[in-house]
Amino acid sequence: MTRRRRLRRTRRSFLPRALAFATGAGVLLGWLAIQNGSAPELAACADRDHLTVAVGNDVAGGFRRDLVAEWNSIGTMKADLVEISDSTDEVRVEMVQAAQFQSCAYDIYLVDVAWTGEFAERGYISEIPLTVAERARFLDKALRTGQFAGVQYAIPFATDAPLLFRRSGMPLPENPDALLEAARRHGYAVQLDDSEGGSVTLFEALFSAGVQVTAGGEVVLDQPVNAQRAERALAGWQEMMRSGAQRAVGSHLREEDSIQIFRSGAAGYMRNWAFAFHRLAMDSSMRGPGGDLLFEVSPLPGTGVLGGSNLAVAANSPHPEEARKFIAFLTDDEVQKKLFACSGYTPVLKSVYASYARQPETCQELLSGTLEPPPSDGLETTAAELQALAGAMHAALEAAEPRPAGAHYSLFSRAFRSCARALVLSRVARPVDFDRWARALREAMSGRHVGERDACPGGPTDQ
Repeated sequence: MTRRRRLRRTRRSFLPRALAFATGAGVLLGWLAIQNGSAPELAACADRDHLTVAVGNDVAGGFRRDLVAEWNSIGTMKADLVEISDSTDEVRVEMVQAAQFQSCAYDIYLVDVAWTGEFAERGYISEIPLTVAERARFLDKALRTGQFAGVQYAIPFATDAPLLFRRSGMPLPENPDALLEAARRHGYAVQLDDSEGGSVTLFEALFSAGVQVTAGGEVVLDQPVNAQRAERALAGWQEMMRSGAQRAVGSHLREEDSIQIFRSGAAGYMRNWAFAFHRLAMDSSMRGPGGDLLFEVSPLPGTGVLGGSNLAVAANSPHPEEARKFIAFLTDDEVQKKLFACSGYTPVLKSVYASYARQPETCQELLSGTLEPPPSDGLETTAAELQALAGAMHAALEAAEPRPAGAHYSLFSRAFRSCARALVLSRVARPVDFDRWARALREAMSGRHVGERDACPGGPTDQ
């Protein structure tokens, strides 16, 4: 989304970027002092009169800051967002460092769903009890991402599942093999950078081929049926990446890069999250003379990976009760509708999908009387477009599966990605030694750092 939603002048209470930067600097100084055991800093945290929320960069356009401003005008304790980094991996490192040194710099962490187990097992976050009625409000899959060992440690803020974007006139692939064939001919803007986004894409490639990477907390990739299916799937992706159309697209894309490539017309297809719909729908170059969208969206063929982020209360927060109130505000029905309609966050509440199936509302309609509606320039997503998007998202969520869980997921993800990505990009020769790869994954799952040479043996190819 290219425009920021603003509060009316009488309700504007959010901090300008300069003050947000100063807050982030203050948090860093406080963390360094606490790391060195400074008692005055610990006391200062207890005296702090606001909530500090650690988040990653808002790829959906900044609307969540406007909602925080709305909270600051009605809540009992104001909240400040501290945006740590554009990189998901860097966000996790900063949060873990703060938690490891028992810092009280943050009251709330906005964590990727894949980190919840790690943060819970290591005692970085506190349990959040929910009543039966409260649990019933959430999508079951989204709610389970906030659980560890049967205990609720985090509350879903936004869920996600992959969507397939295609330029108007491009055929709709009916299955994963058909998608690879279409990609060979028309190009596919898919995330394969050496980052968590690359891991997600590669998990989806294997899941869609019927491969089990783990089962019951154990690595099973080396079981014969899984190894055979994985070998075929990776070979298909390698062939697609070697095609002329795909070489023109590139192989080191992240979500934002994918949007730019798809917008340019260099790729006929794109794999991305729901926020990309709003970014494209608000771009005049992606609409025809009559205002119709020049692209279509549908669930990704095959099995997608469940994405999203959860809100968790830091174990060392001096204001846990206020933190839980703020989390309740962000998961209110009306707030979740606004996040969806105005920014493309995938809702976590059943009621939002029911509402959009019955009577969809635009961003302007939802903001009336609270936040100032955006200027009317003809590029606002329509109720019909939002209704179709909600339906596609709901269907995609039904077909999505979570990533392997564990306290050392980040190490596991890196070990998995290092080999799968090297194979797909023809950096090592096939066939892969699945026994050795699986041993490396087991070591990573237990907390050991594993390099690419250990995870993916084999010499370089002649590519």
